[in-house]
Order: sequence, then structure tokens, then C-alpha cells
Amino acid sequence: MERYAFYWQLPGLDKFCPPALPLFKKSPGRFPMSVCPRCQNPYESGARFCPQCGLRLVEAEATGEEKPALSDNLSPSASRRPPTWLWVLIGAGVFLLILIMAVALFTQRQGLRSPGEAPASEAGLPEQLARVLGTLREAQVNKDLSLLMSCYATDFPERSQKIREMANAWQDFDFTAMFFSLEDLQPQGVAGARAKIVWDIQVQDRRTQEFLTATQTFRVEFVKEQGAWRIRSLEEVRAP
Repeated sequence: MERYAFYWQLPGLDKFCPPALPLFKKSPGRFPMSVCPRCQNPYESGARFCPQCGLRLVEAEATGEEKPALSDNLSPSASRRPPTWLWVLIGAGVFLLILIMAVALFTQRQGLRSPGEAPASEAGLPEQLARVLGTLREAQVNKDLSLLMSCYATDFPERSQKIREMANAWQDFDFTAMFFSLEDLQPQGVAGARAKIVWDIQVQDRRTQEFLTATQTFRVEFVKEQGAWRIRSLEEVRAP
């Protein structure tokens, strides 16, 4: 803030006041003072009208502080903030990149898979065929005709005649023990297989109560019907 002091040079006082002394002298102070251009009376800075003559003063408007522009009040971070759609686009790009990497990794693992590695269904094929032979053994021991028929495929050669022969054999013999081994398994696609089956059989003659044992070897062809494995054909292999 500035303060103005006023001096008037009176006649006869030249020896006290230097002639070159300015009319107004600026001195530091709290309230700056200005002079009305009409009546030369001082007024406080910021006044709009002269308190003496009422002249409209434009100094307040001319010297007033300019209001900062709206753009000046904005912080640099707010003015440079990216739009929302840009973040959405970046997120979509990151997601697409992750998806491509996942597909590439899965394809690479599939390519590194060992050629000799069998699928899960093929790896369990021996157990599935052994289950069919176990059902056949159960039907023979318990003389269950319907269970025996379920072990043979619908296109088994002379299927009905085979069932009748087994029913006649049950009248003369009781199957007391049956053991099998599955050898030389050869998958034939997804619904077929071939194998060599060796049976060790013990029967009892119902008339003489005598026990008899025998070993039989068959070449058996299996087929998958309606989700279940069955015997499609068999051929006995004679010992040399």
C-alpha cells in the first residue's frame, strides 16, 4: 500500500521549501491516495465517485485487478485428463491381447503332446473289455440267459443258436471256475477292437460230479453298441 502526502508552495516560503519540490510526493503508507482530476481533492484508491465534486472515477475500473480467466483456474491435470472412451479402448485391447496369448499357449501345449500318448477313452479300453468278459463269466456261473445275451452284439453270427447251445450245456455241466487273460489288444477306430482271449475253465459233470478243466483260446472282435462293448465275433484258436 502507498500513501501520498501533499505540499503547497506559498509565497515567501521559498527559503523554507525548495522551488523544485514537487506538488505531490509519494510516501509509503497503508492507504494509497489519488487526486480527482476536476477538483484536485484526494480520494482513496478504489473509490468510484469523488467525495468532493461527485465526479465518476474510472481509475478503479482501469486499475482494478483482472479476474482470472476460467481456463486459468483449471489445474493442468484436469485439463489433460484422457476421455473415458480412451480407457475403454485400452481395456479392450489388453483383454484381446490376453486372450490371444492364452490361445497360443494352449495350441503350443497341444503340439508338444507326445504322439504315443493315448486319449483317456483309449487308455481305459482294456478295463472296459475285461468288464464284458467278467459279465460273460458271471452269466455262465449263474446260468443267467438274459445276462449272457447282453454280452453278444446284435449282428453276432448265429446268435440265437449260440445261446441255445449254452443253455443245453448248463443242463449237463456246472461252471465252477472261469479265469481269462486279455492279450494282443488292437483298437479298431473308436467303436471296435480285437484281442486274443485265453480261458481257463473248470466244470463239474452233474451226473458223475467229476471236475473237468480245460483251456481255450479265442480271437475275439468287440464292437461298441449303444454305449456298451459287446462280442461281435469269435474264433477258437486250436493248439498246434
